[in-house]
Amino acid sequence: VVDNKAHGYWAMRNGYCLPRVPGSIAMLSNLIANDDKMEDKAREAIQVGIHWDTEVWGGSHRVCQVFCSALPVGPTLTKSSEWLAFAMVVLEAAYDATLTAAACLAAERGERVKVYLTAVGAGLMGNRPSWIAGAMERALSKHAKDPLDVHL
Repeated sequence: VVDNKAHGYWAMRNGYCLPRVPGSIAMLSNLIANDDKMEDKAREAIQVGIHWDTEVWGGSHRVCQVFCSALPVGPTLTKSSEWLAFAMVVLEAAYDATLTAAACLAAERGERVKVYLTAVGAGLMGNRPSWIAGAMERALSKHAKDPLDVHL
């Protein structure tokens, strides 16, 4: 979507998306922030992993688990403000995918389902609490009519 091969915004190292050169993440964030279509396409391109029916150790119930991550804002020399637009599309996509999976389960079961959200990207990953809260709010608003009992 953003043609990282041609522009070299980031490189993947040990599973982390890291700036390829100083200023590259700021350029990407500016591109995303100033182009609504690009922002939507970037958000739609984010993928998550889902285990739909997973055993729980020591329990008799099963869970659906959505695997997602966030960008490593904290462990880099890049200013957090330079990550903003890029980090937000990743966070928004992660929370939307999680609630979409839950909505699919609710439709399949014909009943409300519980959803437990965590602060993806918090702590050492360095995503600001306001970014995480904003991404959660966007996803919760989008899924407000779905039969979900969301716990934070």
